[in-house]
Amino acid sequence: MNLIQTLREAGLGWREIIRGKPGWRSHFDINRRGLLVAIVFYLVLAAVALAVTSAILGIPSIGQLIVAVLFSVVPLLGLALATIWTCWLLRAQTPLLDLLIPEIYGFGVVMPIGTVGALAGNEIKLLALGALAFIVFRAAQVIGGFRLPVAIAFAVLTIVVLVALQRSLYMLANATGLL
Repeated sequence: MNLIQTLREAGLGWREIIRGKPGWRSHFDINRRGLLVAIVFYLVLAAVALAVTSAILGIPSIGQLIVAVLFSVVPLLGLALATIWTCWLLRAQTPLLDLLIPEIYGFGVVMPIGTVGALAGNEIKLLALGALAFIVFRAAQVIGGFRLPVAIAFAVLTIVVLVALQRSLYMLANATGLL
């Protein structure tokens, strides 16, 4: 499968997830290779967002570049942590990759939009966080089979983890003089 076809299939899979249809799984490559492709997709879009931000704000210093790269990776780690913790706590029967791979594709689209959009104002960043919460919520409901209160709690937990990790990284960067 080529890259364009993979991304097209991921988009079709997300359409099925949003609609609550059971055929979503056939659109994703649910295995280690599929996870790697989803992560690379996310990282490429994060790099594009970093390049666009740099073009608008100017070339960052090496310290700022390191922090920007870390800021790009942190949401992915936060998503993985929140998903692993939730599945472990709930003793979910859903395989972890079933949840992670579609979520990473969704994050890959929304996070760079939020990053670049934040230059226009915090409202865009908040809208991106809302979109991320929706992605996690729908994945929890449709893929994980979680009941409504659990799916909402999972989405809220994920956003809290993401915000806490980003804030912590920002404070660390300021304290060390990288920003």
